[in-house]
Amino acid sequence: MTRLAVGDDLLSPDALSDPYTYFGQLRELDPVHWNELHRSWIVTRYEDVMAGYKDGRLSSDRVVPHFEARLSAPEREEMEPVLRTLSRWMVFNDPPEHGRLRAITRDAFSPRTVEAMRPRVKAVVEDLLGGLEGKATADFVADFAFPLPAIVIAELLGVPPGDRELFKSWSTDLKALVFGALDDGQRHQRARQAIDALSAYFADLVAHYRRRPGDNLISSFLVPEAGRPPVDAGELIPMLILLLFAGHETTTNLLANGLLALLRNPDQLDRLRQEPSAMTSAVEELLRFDGPAKLSVRWVASDLEMRGTRIAKGDRLLLVNASANRDPRRFADPDRLDLGRTDNAHLAFGYGRHYCLGASLARLEASLAFSTITERLPRIQLQADRELRWQPTILGRELEQLPIRLS
Repeated sequence: MTRLAVGDDLLSPDALSDPYTYFGQLRELDPVHWNELHRSWIVTRYEDVMAGYKDGRLSSDRVVPHFEARLSAPEREEMEPVLRTLSRWMVFNDPPEHGRLRAITRDAFSPRTVEAMRPRVKAVVEDLLGGLEGKATADFVADFAFPLPAIVIAELLGVPPGDRELFKSWSTDLKALVFGALDDGQRHQRARQAIDALSAYFADLVAHYRRRPGDNLISSFLVPEAGRPPVDAGELIPMLILLLFAGHETTTNLLANGLLALLRNPDQLDRLRQEPSAMTSAVEELLRFDGPAKLSVRWVASDLEMRGTRIAKGDRLLLVNASANRDPRRFADPDRLDLGRTDNAHLAFGYGRHYCLGASLARLEASLAFSTITERLPRIQLQADRELRWQPTILGRELEQLPIRLS
């Protein structure tokens, strides 16, 4: 086994603050690496990660294998509500079920539908930034990066935006399980409590909109539409939980990581101020440079070989987007932030049939956020005396806080 200069613990402080050093070493020395600590194969080169997304032998159904492998029979019985909910999420399903579930929501997140949301998203951005003006310091995560996507997805679904702190708490508890916070010994119990609370919350909302339909996704799902697969009663609430959860978690990370990258590269921030027309390529580069998720998990459905290494059925495999996006075989000078980069086929949103459903909405929120920030906050900078801390999860690339100075 290849000896590395850094440890294999993906949740160590060094790996959380700088995953690129560890993954970069693997990419060069052992691109298909068995991580004994996490009992997973780690795939780090762009070509191999892309191939993994295309390979039908790699399954997205990681919920059932996880519960069967890690929990005792009594524990599985206790966690049955969580298994029932997560197993109906499209992200944890393979074809043909994945395609059917995705088709139900596809139109709601199409580029055309998302573009029609531009005025409202812009208004939310302006309102949140207005709350920052006049302050000397702020936490960008709490004051902007979380509220923006939370308000947008809540309004889209028909969830009262004022409840966002409530569902933030539930999402945090659920995230500890879904995103792999393995150092959290209570993650299964917290996830069960979060699922119970979210299920009850959405059951009340569904009942409300059955009586009084509104202009929102919940109401639209309750009415059959031509050309759209019907929404089964048992899958409606799990689908709503997924959309609420995924609709703000990753975009929060995109906004926070993107601003951090800009503040650490003031030449690129100045470039964006001087060339606002470069915003489209800038968002893509921020996604590539330090995207919202480090990797995707797959279960091996049948034996396969990758770079001469045999990988057995039943093994867990991690496709590391963060490493693929820094692969010098694919990107020139990949560790440099270049907002004008044109050849930028990054994998920050995954690839293939599981390509992020909300990618268009995330791009819209990011482009409006960064363009308005460069206009309205000319003196923004990091609080140099505050240490940055990252959430201890394997999948997510998430800042706990982003302390900024505004004046």
